[in-house]
Amino acid sequence: MSKLDNVTFTTNGNTGMTKTPNHKGFLKQQSKINNRGGDMYVTPMMRGGTWFWGIEAEVHPLMYCKIYREIEEKYKNHPTMSDMLKELQREDIRKSIIDDLNRKAKFHSGMKSFFMDHLRFVWPWSNDPERKEEDSVKYSMKHTGKDPITFMYDVLTHPEEPHNGILCRPLYNYGTHNMDPLREMFLSDKVVNGFNDAGAHTKIQCEATAPTTMMTFWCRDRTRGPKLPIELVVKKQTLDTATMMGLTDRGVLKPGMRADVNVINMKTLNCLPPKYKNDMPLGAGRWTQDVTGYHFTICNGVVTFENGISTGALPGRIAKNPKRTGIVANGLKGSIPPAKVLEGGIGAEGLKELVLEMQAKSNGFSAIQKTLNNSKL
Repeated sequence: MSKLDNVTFTTNGNTGMTKTPNHKGFLKQQSKINNRGGDMYVTPMMRGGTWFWGIEAEVHPLMYCKIYREIEEKYKNHPTMSDMLKELQREDIRKSIIDDLNRKAKFHSGMKSFFMDHLRFVWPWSNDPERKEEDSVKYSMKHTGKDPITFMYDVLTHPEEPHNGILCRPLYNYGTHNMDPLREMFLSDKVVNGFNDAGAHTKIQCEATAPTTMMTFWCRDRTRGPKLPIELVVKKQTLDTATMMGLTDRGVLKPGMRADVNVINMKTLNCLPPKYKNDMPLGAGRWTQDVTGYHFTICNGVVTFENGISTGALPGRIAKNPKRTGIVANGLKGSIPPAKVLEGGIGAEGLKELVLEMQAKSNGFSAIQKTLNNSKL
């Protein structure tokens, strides 16, 4: 393999849902690549990557019941959910759907694999991303007197506080029911919080509040382990992220740099309950989530939001790494790994050789990930 001088790699670093987290493996492979002259960043989502279940969305346990689907179809053109919820709360309807779902839970492969097999990772929504297993839906009979299907039904059909009719399940980073592995990884050099699927899963997730969670949970609210220093979290979300992307004109407050600033009140900073909106093209739906506590958001010196309300100003532009060299590797199944190639590095031809070698080792999917997992770097 070519020498890795000045090639920047990124890998998401998410730790999976097993009881033995793999965060140390990411850090070990990062060290091997960086010791060879590479520049590898690990970009984990610093929370569970939450899948939301709600009646207004299209994916939730009730969808496996024919009775429920008929009711949903009956009210699909109603402007609000109130009439549908009233019918779902009727005791005869409630009992029929719960009985049907309890039968299906024993044999329906989709219901088992998507929902029933993961109940120890399901909770009613709250702002705390570090929940205990014993408080999960799996143990609902113990702490509510309701079996898991009944408990989930009653949460989903009653959109009141504190859960707002929403159940949530982390998809990664929470196999241990504890976020200590994420904290350990975050304290390492060249690890910044990240993760992005380009909006591919808007019907089940909303990760736009992740930077806010970094400030609220990790710097202020965590109770089941040590917090993170606020100055470290701010640096990783600003200067370190900009450096990783090759954007050298931002990330610190000093003369000559872009004035990209958030003015935050840490006492009122919070993520509000998720909401499902059908405001995408052709009426498609998405989860959204608002936040509080941002007095001002400033882009290049211009105030774009004040107390959470848009000013209408649009001073931003698409940010591009001015030193990036575009590479096309024909036949590569998966993402092209390097985020940038700096001047004086291996150059376009060397990078193409590197990518093709990764392809040969990976057998598709994510070339960089399989290389990190399998290579003897």
